[in-house]
Amino acid sequence: MILWTRVTIPKEVKARLDINTLTVKVIWQIATDSSFSNIVSSGHVLTSQAQDFTVKVDAKGLQENTRYVYRFIIDELDEPIISPTGKTKTLPEYDVSTIKLAMASCSHFSYGYFNVYARIAEIADLDAVLHLGDYLYEYGNKDIYRNPFLWNRKVTPNHEMVTLSNYRQRHACYKTDTDLQKLHQTHPMICIWDDHEFTNDTWREGAKNHNDGEGTWQARSRAAIQAYYEWMPIREPQHTNREKAYRRFRFGNLAELNMIDTRFIGRDQQVDVKDPARLDEQRTLLGYEQEQWLQDNLLDGKRNGVTWQLIGQQVQMMQIQMLGKPIYTDSWDGYPAARNRLLDFIEHNHINNAVLLTGDVHSSWAANICKDPYD
Repeated sequence: MILWTRVTIPKEVKARLDINTLTVKVIWQIATDSSFSNIVSSGHVLTSQAQDFTVKVDAKGLQENTRYVYRFIIDELDEPIISPTGKTKTLPEYDVSTIKLAMASCSHFSYGYFNVYARIAEIADLDAVLHLGDYLYEYGNKDIYRNPFLWNRKVTPNHEMVTLSNYRQRHACYKTDTDLQKLHQTHPMICIWDDHEFTNDTWREGAKNHNDGEGTWQARSRAAIQAYYEWMPIREPQHTNREKAYRRFRFGNLAELNMIDTRFIGRDQQVDVKDPARLDEQRTLLGYEQEQWLQDNLLDGKRNGVTWQLIGQQVQMMQIQMLGKPIYTDSWDGYPAARNRLLDFIEHNHINNAVLLTGDVHSSWAANICKDPYD
């Protein structure tokens, strides 16, 4: 189980200590009861400016399908500090009859309040919350992408986030929202990035909203990824390549969840709908390594008799056309060969239990997926 928090250094401590050399020891405890009389796991971690004073614990040895409470303690400053109590739940491992998931995406601090996060937090029997991307947005307070009636919902930094410091500040700004705090405090989250965790219309080697005056794309994307892993309750990849955020979760024999990255790791650049390159057979949205990983997982799930194979991803797979042409090529419509490869694989291997869960489009849709819905 991933436990996450962030240490906010008191101003009086900052005034007398060098924040750049300060290391803070944070004790963590997991218990089965809110009074912490039955602590089942504990330990400590060190954090510093190198991690922006964020804390992440990968707690092991817990019971499956069990609800726990946890907290953090700092006892090295002027007086002990005990964090609020968090709640979490481990994944079920064996016979599972039901699971309940909440799904969220596209949360723009300057465009609206996060009321829905508080409502999700009130659902006591959730197994997990899926966040399918655009957890935050890169725009500044003078950009057009904000609600003019919410003058008090301003972000920091004031301008578009570009550097590591900018991305860290924006994550910190979002987590000042009390409804978002309540969500993280109440349920475990399974998350994956989309483009706005980087900048608008990201692809493997750049983005629509990135220009030469903002430094190199490599530096900006590295900064975005570093801040994401620091500030989000996401497990660090075992292979140490932070760009590979795709991973799999098992809910016993009822469901497997493949959280894939349709945004960054393998995506070719977006093209105009009239560009013949859109139909290139080699064009990829996932990258061939991730494509193979997903296919292997789907076959493995079928062999193991998993009831549902869920695919959490960022952009719409369903086709939306006007006058016989797609209207939005940042989605799978801009990568028809990649979509056909996946659908052909599913059809050829008689995988009839795949369900795609999608973010990105700021609206709710449902569709049966087929290769040619207009036939």
